[in-house]
Amino acid sequence: DPRTVDTTIRDIDWLSSGELVVATDDGIRVFAPETDGPPVVRFEGIATSAVSACNDGSALVGSAAGLHVLNAAGSEEHRPAEPGGLPAGDVVSLECRPDLWLVGHAVGATTIDPESGHIDHFVSRRWLLGDRVVAATSDNTGSRWFASPGGITRVDAPELTLAQKAESRHALLEQYFR
Repeated sequence: DPRTVDTTIRDIDWLSSGELVVATDDGIRVFAPETDGPPVVRFEGIATSAVSACNDGSALVGSAAGLHVLNAAGSEEHRPAEPGGLPAGDVVSLECRPDLWLVGHAVGATTIDPESGHIDHFVSRRWLLGDRVVAATSDNTGSRWFASPGGITRVDAPELTLAQKAESRHALLEQYFR
């Protein structure tokens, strides 16, 4: 059967084109919607751990080597763990939203604005109930939700001016350190 995958399956998702994308221990398998032929293999030899389809027809792919973007046209982009980027390459979970990419990994979570490239990291008990983030999503209010073996954490990320941030931090200092 051409739909059989002869390696361990880690995650699946549907592209807007109707193709099924399968993350496996030996790359990505892309199954066309109306054919019985074998899948197209991408990232062969790379153990992929997570996949999330984006509205524009592309897909985010996670691996121990970092974050990969499989563009709708078939081109590939790699975003490795590096200073100023992902803090760890061990991507565990992905969520692709039109205005936000959420990445769960062994040492926390990362959000990426795909337009600006702005990156935020969430790590430690300050933000999360556990270091290994196994799932991440956001809601329509802008809150980010991260699941770890320790539980689920909601992180609100309101847009504040520098003056508003200073005022809120000052109020916290007054509240807890009198």
